[in-house]
Amino acid sequence: MKLGEEISKNSPPTTTQEGQGKVVSRPKFTIDKAADFMEKQYPEIWKNVNCKFIEAPGTHYSFKAVAVSLGVSIAELKIEPRETAAANIAASATVLAQHNFPTYYVSEALVRALLKTHPPKEMAWSQLDFPFPAMIFMLPKGVLKEPDGEEIIYVGFARHLAHTQVKIFSIESTFINPWNTDRISIFWSVGDCMQSQDCTFVSSQLLEPDPDYIEKATEEFRVFKAKDERPTDAKFTSILSGLVANLILLKMARPEMVEPGEKTKKTLKSGLSVHRPTWIGRKYEIIRKERIVAGGHFTELDWRSGHYKIQHFGPGRKESKVIFVDPYIAYVRGLVRKETA
Repeated sequence: MKLGEEISKNSPPTTTQEGQGKVVSRPKFTIDKAADFMEKQYPEIWKNVNCKFIEAPGTHYSFKAVAVSLGVSIAELKIEPRETAAANIAASATVLAQHNFPTYYVSEALVRALLKTHPPKEMAWSQLDFPFPAMIFMLPKGVLKEPDGEEIIYVGFARHLAHTQVKIFSIESTFINPWNTDRISIFWSVGDCMQSQDCTFVSSQLLEPDPDYIEKATEEFRVFKAKDERPTDAKFTSILSGLVANLILLKMARPEMVEPGEKTKKTLKSGLSVHRPTWIGRKYEIIRKERIVAGGHFTELDWRSGHYKIQHFGPGRKESKVIFVDPYIAYVRGLVRKETA
C-alpha cells in the first residue's frame, strides 16, 4: 500500500450535509499531516530526516517538506524493497545525512535565468567539482512545474560512488552500486511531498543527459516500477539535470552569490535547532539591456541566453576556471512601435 493511501485512510473523516443526506469524505493530507503520520508510524526514520528547522521565507517551502519526501521514500522502501525509485532516493537521503542535509534556497530570478542557460555542452557529470556529494535546492513556490502541472518543491542530487554500499538508516536495507562508474541521482518532490521522482544515470553522461538515453534506461527498469507510478518525462528530466548542474557550477563561478545560513540560538519545543536559510542569488536580478527609441515604447522582450565558458589563465594558460555569463533581456529592433496620438 502506498503511504499516501495509508495516510488518507488514517485521516479522520469529515461529514458534510448535502440536501437530505450526509456525505462522508476524508480530507486531502497536507505536509504537516504527513509529517505527523511519519513521526507516529515511523519514528526512527523521521528522527533521521527531520533533523533541523530552517526559517524559510514565505516564497519557499520549509525544510519539513524535504524531511517528509525523503522519509516517505525510505518508508516506501521498507514496505516494498524492490521499489527502484524509493531505493535511489533513500540512498541519496543517506548521503545527504552524512553532511547534515546541505540545503540551498534559490531566488526566483535566478531560477528563471538558469532555466534559460545551458550548462557547457561537452561537460560530463564526472568533470564537476562537487562541493558536497549530495545537495538540496529549494525552489520558489509555483515557479517550476512538471509537464502534467504538478508543482516542484525542490530538486536535489547525489553522487553514488562505484562499487559502494550504503546502509539506509534503520530499515535494514542496503543500497548497492555495483557498476564500474559513479552514478548520479537527480530527484525532486512534487505537490504535497508524498510523491517523488528520480532519474539515475552514469556520471559519464553530459550535464544535460541525452533524453533518448534516459528513456531507454527508464524502459529497462520499468519492470521494477509500480503500475501506478507516475511516468518520467525524459526531456523534462534532462532540463532538471541541467538546472542542478547550473546551480553547482554557479557556486564555483560566482561564490559571492552564496549567502551562508547559520545555526541560530533558537530551538523549537521539539528540540530541533533553528537555522537561517543558505541562499543562492537572493539579490540576483536579470540584466536588462535597452535600446533607447524616442517617442516609442517596447512591446516585446527577447531573451539572450546565459552560458558558461572555460577561462584559461596562469603560466602557459594551463589553469582554468568556469565563468558564468549572465542571461539578459534585450529590447531589439523590430519590437518597438511608435506611440500614436
